[in-house]
Formats: sequence, C-alpha cells, structure tokens
Amino acid sequence: MTKVQLLSRDIRRKRREITGLQEDLTNMHDHLAVLEARAKNVGKPTYSSAEVRARLALTGKK
Repeated sequence: MTKVQLLSRDIRRKRREITGLQEDLTNMHDHLAVLEARAKNVGKPTYSSAEVRARLALTGKK
C-alpha cells in the first residue's frame, strides 16, 4: 500500500471510531437525563404506561 492509501485507511478508521464515541456520548447524556429526572421526582407518584393510556383515552398500539 502507498502512503496515501494507508493514510486514507487510517482516516476512515478514526472517523468510525469518532462516530462510535459520539453515539456513546449521546447515550450517556440520555441516561443522565433519566437519572436526573428520577432524582428530581423522588417521592412523587408515578404512573404505569397502562394508567397513562387509560387516563388519556389512548388505545394500545397503532
């Protein structure tokens, strides 16, 4: 392989790696948001999905 081909391969590999890290970071932010919401709502009443559907008069699946 030429230097250009090696460099191109390395760039593609690094881009895939960066994309994976960005996805991981997004997932961690989402998880943190859930944990923060749970901490904020400790002691408050919670509702199951079925209770919410019944309250909003929603049917099961579309």
